[in-house]
Amino acid sequence: MEHIEFINRVRRDLKFEMIGDAQQAVEASLSTFGERLTRTQVHRFGSQLPGQLKEYLAKRPNVESFNLEEYYNRAAARMAVSYGEGVRRSRAVMTLLRDVLSQGVMEKTLEELPGEYRELFGSAPSGPLSSSAPGV
Repeated sequence: MEHIEFINRVRRDLKFEMIGDAQQAVEASLSTFGERLTRTQVHRFGSQLPGQLKEYLAKRPNVESFNLEEYYNRAAARMAVSYGEGVRRSRAVMTLLRDVLSQGVMEKTLEELPGEYRELFGSAPSGPLSSSAPGV
């Protein structure tokens, strides 16, 4: 899938009027996820992405270990939206990525992260206290 096609799918899925909103959601989601990955993981995950999307993933070279709630906080701040809206947008972007990448790349990446990150890619929240559970 090409970069513009991906952005347009995000725009459609999130029902944005402006393509810039979709672009911002994609860049914030991928750059924040890239912060959580090692260089090897960024390379593996990015190997199946078009150039611009791969660049977002590798945008922040500092590797940090943080939980899913912190991921959502950072992504929402970069999008300049509320926490709940950041969760919604991030999950839409990353769920679409799950559909674009090979199952092997997705599984290998998710195996190396805490289990809570599966919810970022469309799995049901892991429990009632999950950072994206209804009412949180």
